[in-house]
Amino acid sequence: VARRVKNPVLDNLIANCREGCELSLLNEKGAVRGLMKLLKNGESVGLLVDQNTKTHQGGIFVNFFDLPVTISKSPATLARRLKADVLLSVCRRTKTGFRVELKDMPQQAEKYEDDQQFSQAVMDLMRTYVEETPEQWVWYYNRWNYIPKGRQDLKDKFPYYATMDKHLEFEG
Repeated sequence: VARRVKNPVLDNLIANCREGCELSLLNEKGAVRGLMKLLKNGESVGLLVDQNTKTHQGGIFVNFFDLPVTISKSPATLARRLKADVLLSVCRRTKTGFRVELKDMPQQAEKYEDDQQFSQAVMDLMRTYVEETPEQWVWYYNRWNYIPKGRQDLKDKFPYYATMDKHLEFEG
């Protein structure tokens, strides 16, 4: 699932690179329907979970390094509804190139109480990846972008660029 880049030349270049690796792309608009179809047909899908998704656009707050961050709840909803197996992967730099590693979720998706609990488990697993090789992690975007509604008390713990999310509270 990818968002189109505003520059059409760059968007085309990125799409060609992705498709050149034998990946099919779904535009973010209406992607959930396309993902459901793929999963129901027994196909695999890959989603980037470490992304800011505004709460009014389907994001939820979870804890990540002791601060609330937003992520899309689509992976949780799809996995729980369709009883899909979920793996987290990371590409690590090695002395001779790169190595892709996979980690299973601690339990099957449908065993999580709700999307919130599943999403938190995803970010807990993501945190283990970061802690194993912190020198390989750089966020090229403002990761801690939103402060939950009603949590002004956290403002000093967030980076300067963070703004208050007007839509969703988070108790955590």
